[in-house]
Amino acid sequence: MLKRIALLMLISILAVALFVRHIHHTAAHPDSFSVAPLLSSQLPDPLGIRQPLQQWHGRLLVIHFWAPWCTPCRKDIPGYVALQARYASQGVQFIGIALADKPEVMHDIAQLGITYPVLLGDLETLSQMRLSGDASGTLPYTLVISPDGKLIAQHIGDFPAAQLNEILRQHTSH
Repeated sequence: MLKRIALLMLISILAVALFVRHIHHTAAHPDSFSVAPLLSSQLPDPLGIRQPLQQWHGRLLVIHFWAPWCTPCRKDIPGYVALQARYASQGVQFIGIALADKPEVMHDIAQLGITYPVLLGDLETLSQMRLSGDASGTLPYTLVISPDGKLIAQHIGDFPAAQLNEILRQHTSH
Protein backbone atom coordinates (compact mmCIF):
# COMPACT_ATOMS: atom_id res chain seq x y z
CA MET A 1 0.00 0.00 0.00
CA LEU A 2 2.83 2.39 0.90
CA LYS A 3 4.60 1.60 -2.37
CA ARG A 4 1.42 2.37 -4.30
CA ILE A 5 1.06 5.77 -2.60
CA ALA A 6 4.72 6.57 -3.24
CA LEU A 7 4.33 5.58 -6.89
CA LEU A 8 1.22 7.73 -7.29
CA MET A 9 3.01 10.69 -5.69
CA LEU A 10 5.98 10.24 -8.02
CA ILE A 11 3.72 10.07 -11.08
CA SER A 12 1.87 13.19 -9.91
CA ILE A 13 5.10 15.12 -9.38
CA LEU A 14 6.38 14.10 -12.82
CA ALA A 15 3.10 15.09 -14.47
CA VAL A 16 3.17 18.52 -12.84
CA ALA A 17 6.83 19.00 -13.76
CA LEU A 18 6.14 18.10 -17.40
CA PHE A 19 3.14 20.43 -17.50
CA VAL A 20 5.13 23.33 -16.03
CA ARG A 21 7.99 22.65 -18.45
CA HIS A 22 5.52 22.59 -21.35
CA ILE A 23 3.89 25.87 -20.28
CA HIS A 24 7.26 27.56 -19.75
CA HIS A 25 8.63 26.27 -23.04
CA THR A 26 5.60 27.14 -25.15
CA ALA A 27 5.07 30.53 -23.52
CA ALA A 28 8.46 31.54 -24.89
CA HIS A 29 7.49 30.52 -28.43
CA PRO A 30 4.34 32.31 -29.62
CA ASP A 31 4.86 30.84 -33.12
CA SER A 32 3.69 27.48 -31.79
CA PHE A 33 0.21 28.85 -31.08
CA SER A 34 -2.65 29.60 -33.43
CA VAL A 35 -4.80 32.72 -33.36
CA ALA A 36 -6.42 31.95 -36.72
CA PRO A 37 -9.56 30.34 -35.22
CA LEU A 38 -10.04 33.34 -32.94
CA LEU A 39 -9.53 35.86 -35.75
CA SER A 40 -12.02 34.03 -37.98
CA SER A 41 -14.69 33.93 -35.28
CA GLN A 42 -17.72 36.13 -34.77
CA LEU A 43 -18.80 37.10 -31.27
CA PRO A 44 -21.78 39.14 -30.13
CA ASP A 45 -21.30 42.62 -28.76
CA PRO A 46 -23.38 43.63 -25.71
CA LEU A 47 -26.24 44.67 -28.03
CA GLY A 48 -26.34 41.14 -29.46
CA ILE A 49 -24.88 42.05 -32.85
CA ARG A 50 -22.37 39.46 -34.04
CA GLN A 51 -19.05 41.11 -34.79
CA PRO A 52 -16.49 39.36 -37.00
CA LEU A 53 -12.99 39.81 -35.63
CA GLN A 54 -11.78 39.98 -39.24
CA GLN A 55 -13.22 43.50 -39.44
CA TRP A 56 -10.06 44.61 -37.63
CA HIS A 57 -7.70 42.83 -40.05
CA GLY A 58 -4.79 45.09 -40.92
CA ARG A 59 -4.61 46.61 -37.45
CA LEU A 60 -2.29 45.78 -34.58
CA LEU A 61 -4.70 44.02 -32.21
CA VAL A 62 -4.61 43.77 -28.45
CA ILE A 63 -7.19 41.22 -27.35
CA HIS A 64 -7.91 41.15 -23.64
CA PHE A 65 -9.89 38.20 -22.26
CA TRP A 66 -11.49 39.23 -18.98
CA ALA A 67 -14.45 38.84 -16.64
CA PRO A 68 -16.19 41.22 -14.22
CA TRP A 69 -15.38 38.99 -11.23
CA CYS A 70 -11.66 38.96 -12.11
CA THR A 71 -9.85 41.60 -10.03
CA PRO A 72 -6.60 41.58 -12.07
CA CYS A 73 -8.67 41.91 -15.26
CA ARG A 74 -10.45 44.99 -13.93
CA LYS A 75 -7.15 46.42 -12.70
CA ASP A 76 -5.65 46.30 -16.22
CA ILE A 77 -8.59 47.88 -18.06
CA PRO A 78 -8.10 51.61 -17.22
CA GLY A 79 -4.53 51.44 -18.53
CA TYR A 80 -5.75 49.69 -21.67
CA VAL A 81 -8.35 52.42 -22.24
CA ALA A 82 -5.52 54.98 -22.06
CA LEU A 83 -3.32 52.97 -24.43
CA GLN A 84 -6.19 52.62 -26.91
CA ALA A 85 -6.56 56.41 -26.96
CA ARG A 86 -2.83 56.90 -27.34
CA TYR A 87 -2.25 54.39 -30.15
CA ALA A 88 -5.56 54.43 -32.08
CA SER A 89 -4.19 56.79 -34.73
CA GLN A 90 -1.33 54.35 -35.33
CA GLY A 91 -3.54 51.42 -36.23
CA VAL A 92 -3.78 49.78 -32.80
CA GLN A 93 -7.15 48.31 -31.83
CA PHE A 94 -7.96 46.96 -28.39
CA ILE A 95 -10.77 44.41 -28.14
CA GLY A 96 -12.13 43.11 -24.86
CA ILE A 97 -13.62 39.64 -24.83
CA ALA A 98 -15.66 39.21 -21.69
CA LEU A 99 -16.44 35.80 -20.28
CA ALA A 100 -19.57 36.70 -18.36
CA ASP A 101 -23.26 37.46 -18.73
CA LYS A 102 -24.34 40.56 -20.59
CA PRO A 103 -25.72 42.54 -17.59
CA GLU A 104 -22.46 42.20 -15.66
CA VAL A 105 -20.43 43.17 -18.72
CA MET A 106 -22.62 46.20 -19.46
CA HIS A 107 -22.21 47.35 -15.87
CA ASP A 108 -18.42 47.08 -16.06
CA ILE A 109 -18.22 48.81 -19.45
CA ALA A 110 -19.92 51.82 -17.90
CA GLN A 111 -18.16 51.65 -14.52
CA LEU A 112 -14.66 51.22 -15.98
CA GLY A 113 -15.19 53.62 -18.89
CA ILE A 114 -14.27 51.09 -21.56
CA THR A 115 -14.16 52.86 -24.91
CA TYR A 116 -12.88 50.05 -27.11
CA PRO A 117 -15.10 47.25 -28.48
CA VAL A 118 -16.17 44.57 -26.01
CA LEU A 119 -17.47 41.24 -27.22
CA LEU A 120 -19.12 38.42 -25.28
CA GLY A 121 -17.17 35.18 -25.22
CA ASP A 122 -18.63 31.69 -25.13
CA LEU A 123 -17.44 28.10 -24.71
CA GLU A 124 -15.75 28.22 -28.11
CA THR A 125 -13.82 31.26 -26.88
CA LEU A 126 -12.27 29.14 -24.12
CA SER A 127 -11.08 26.66 -26.74
CA GLN A 128 -9.61 29.50 -28.80
CA MET A 129 -7.82 30.81 -25.71
CA ARG A 130 -6.20 27.41 -25.27
CA LEU A 131 -5.15 27.24 -28.93
CA SER A 132 -3.56 30.67 -28.62
CA GLY A 133 -1.48 29.68 -25.59
CA ASP A 134 -3.61 29.87 -22.45
CA ALA A 135 -3.76 26.12 -21.77
CA SER A 136 -5.37 26.54 -18.36
CA GLY A 137 -7.99 29.13 -19.37
CA THR A 138 -6.62 31.61 -16.83
CA LEU A 139 -7.89 35.19 -16.76
CA PRO A 140 -6.83 37.78 -17.58
CA TYR A 141 -5.24 36.71 -20.82
CA THR A 142 -3.90 39.22 -23.32
CA LEU A 143 -2.77 38.73 -26.91
CA VAL A 144 -0.95 41.14 -29.21
CA ILE A 145 -1.50 40.24 -32.86
CA SER A 146 0.23 41.80 -35.86
CA PRO A 147 -1.74 43.44 -38.68
CA ASP A 148 -1.19 40.30 -40.77
CA GLY A 149 -2.60 38.00 -38.06
CA LYS A 150 0.57 36.67 -36.42
CA LEU A 151 0.90 36.35 -32.67
CA ILE A 152 3.44 38.87 -31.40
CA ALA A 153 2.98 38.44 -27.67
CA GLN A 154 0.76 36.75 -25.13
CA HIS A 155 0.48 37.22 -21.42
CA ILE A 156 -1.37 35.17 -18.84
CA GLY A 157 -2.31 37.11 -15.71
CA ASP A 158 -2.02 40.75 -14.74
CA PHE A 159 -0.37 42.66 -17.61
CA PRO A 160 0.33 46.25 -16.58
CA ALA A 161 -0.18 48.91 -19.24
CA ALA A 162 3.47 50.00 -18.89
CA GLN A 163 4.66 46.56 -20.01
CA LEU A 164 2.14 46.41 -22.84
CA ASN A 165 3.15 49.93 -23.87
CA GLU A 166 6.72 48.71 -24.49
CA ILE A 167 5.45 46.05 -26.90
CA LEU A 168 3.21 48.56 -28.68
CA ARG A 169 6.09 51.04 -29.00
CA GLN A 170 8.21 48.37 -30.68
CA HIS A 171 5.48 47.68 -33.25
CA THR A 172 4.30 51.22 -34.01
CA SER A 173 5.94 54.50 -34.93
CA HIS A 174 5.16 56.00 -31.49
